[in-house]
Amino acid sequence: MQIVEISGDNRFLSVKRGFLVISEGKNKLGEVPLDMVCGVIGAGHGLILSQSMLVRLAENGIPYVVCDNSFSPVSVTWPLVGHHAQSSTIKNQINAKKPLKKRLWQTIIKAKIRMQSFALGSTCIFRPNLNTDSGSI
Repeated sequence: MQIVEISGDNRFLSVKRGFLVISEGKNKLGEVPLDMVCGVIGAGHGLILSQSMLVRLAENGIPYVVCDNSFSPVSVTWPLVGHHAQSSTIKNQINAKKPLKKRLWQTIIKAKIRMQSFALGSTCIFRPNLNTDSGSI
């Protein structure tokens, strides 16, 4: 599975015979089997999307992320078609009580800090000593 990021300008995205096709003008730049795609990020200026491509992404449970000029995500096209468990999970997240949301957010932040620490440590520039299990974050 892979995430496909389209960062080039003036690209055309479509679907043909089960493949996500990336073109520029009349030139096909590449194609990826939809079965191998778990997400698409549109970060290029002047991207053109086909409606059938968006429908096929949704049918395959593949989100499409829209990025602005600074490559920051500004929107997500999230598939509504899917297993009933997905909608149940989203409903439970919306209805979760505030203390649970705070604990989950704390867990997410600790994981992010731990991963940033690992990334910094792997560059040999800075080796932070963080112990998230003891609550020292």
